[in-house]
Amino acid sequence: MDARLRLAVLTLLGLTAGCTENKLRAGHCERDTDCPPGRSCVLEGAATFTCAASDGGLPDGDVSEAAPECTASSQCPVEKPICDAQTCRACDSTQFGDGAACASRDSARPLCGPTGACVECVSTTSADCNGNPAKPICDLASNTCVECTADDQCAAKGVGAGICMSHQDGRCASDSETIYVENKTGCASSALTPMAGSAGTPFCGPQLAIDGVTSTRRTVVISGTVAGFQWAPAGAQTQISMVGRNAAVIAGGTQPGVAIASGADLYLRGPLTIGPGPEVGISATAGAVLGITGLVVDGNKKGGILIDGAAFELRESTIVGNGPGDIIGLPWGGVRIQNAASVVPATLDRLTLQNNNPVGLSCSGTVTGSGVFATDNTSVDIATTCGITPCSPAGSICGAP
Repeated sequence: MDARLRLAVLTLLGLTAGCTENKLRAGHCERDTDCPPGRSCVLEGAATFTCAASDGGLPDGDVSEAAPECTASSQCPVEKPICDAQTCRACDSTQFGDGAACASRDSARPLCGPTGACVECVSTTSADCNGNPAKPICDLASNTCVECTADDQCAAKGVGAGICMSHQDGRCASDSETIYVENKTGCASSALTPMAGSAGTPFCGPQLAIDGVTSTRRTVVISGTVAGFQWAPAGAQTQISMVGRNAAVIAGGTQPGVAIASGADLYLRGPLTIGPGPEVGISATAGAVLGITGLVVDGNKKGGILIDGAAFELRESTIVGNGPGDIIGLPWGGVRIQNAASVVPATLDRLTLQNNNPVGLSCSGTVTGSGVFATDNTSVDIATTCGITPCSPAGSICGAP
């Protein structure tokens, strides 16, 4: 072939190659270099001459091939947590292995829930909720472990005396942190008695329990009728919780039913009655902290509750038939609050004050209160110095539940 003919052939070949390269549609290829970085050219199968991910993903433009939905349960969404035959499906508690798959997928949600999702708990007795003491109860609406809100939840779970510490962190009080008080045959009259303060050998009275609290044993459960007590610690103390059950009554004698002084932090919760007695039902002086919920303070001859400079939260309680009390010639009956201008907390909420003599609520200055129902007190329901307007009528937000 002469030189001119050879040149013409080479020129024609070059033009043809150039045209072939320029005619490739976007996403199509003949070699890997025709594809973007990280993709390669498929040279066989239904997706021939298309670019695909180098890791074996679905080729560009190929609708005939479908990648698997999953190869492991960890790749599946919460509502369909189980990978079965490369497809995500709901969990089935009756199917062998699904529970183990939930546990291996997420240790925080190791159980098959009613909707097919992996969840934290499913037990009606909260048996699944043991990891965090502050979240001991299974909320069946969300299948999550939550704080307790009522004693019956802890009783159903079978923890200790069935006491819910909702006023603290929402745990169920364990038996090891509880001191039992009941004046019955075989009760312990001394801290030296073997097993004193246990459920089987309760202390005969609350004074022994108060004197015997430790840093880890500060919940007192009272049953039946017991004598009054006083608490005047040498220094500031963490809270003691005193809870009543089985018709619990603290009946005062020659001293108030309950008397706390500076450094004491006491929470009293019903069902628990304070009184009747010849003295004040409850007395709290400066430097103390008093909380009450669900109490009945009844028939204390020198007044129901006397708060003199102490911090206080009085909630959801009934103060009835107390007084007349007398403080330097000042008569009072149900509740007397004085020297409370700078104390925190200082709250009255959902109280019923009835048939006290002569005043239902008496104050040396303005206090904060809501839902206070006061009626039939001998002379005055609520003294004007308190700055509280009584609610009426008694109902869901007015007066004690």
